[in-house]
Amino acid sequence: MSFKMNVSIRQDVESLVGRIRDWIQQEGGSFSGDTESGSISIETMMGTVKGNYVVNGNECVLEITEKPFLVPLGTIESRIREALEKV
Repeated sequence: MSFKMNVSIRQDVESLVGRIRDWIQQEGGSFSGDTESGSISIETMMGTVKGNYVVNGNECVLEITEKPFLVPLGTIESRIREALEKV
């Protein structure tokens, strides 16, 4: 099961990736990547969310590759979008 979402990038990619890396690590997750591509893993109370991302110009494609069974994809997408607005 995987789910892809597109995210528009409205700021400097290097700065954005750095802030996302810091946020994920502060939340106890792992981040491996750069301004072109990478992977993330975040532990939640319900289980682990894992994914990969690829940056192409002003757009980032985030693919969720693993999620807790009981957590709907819509919930994950809205939480990601909320977090991106804060960083």
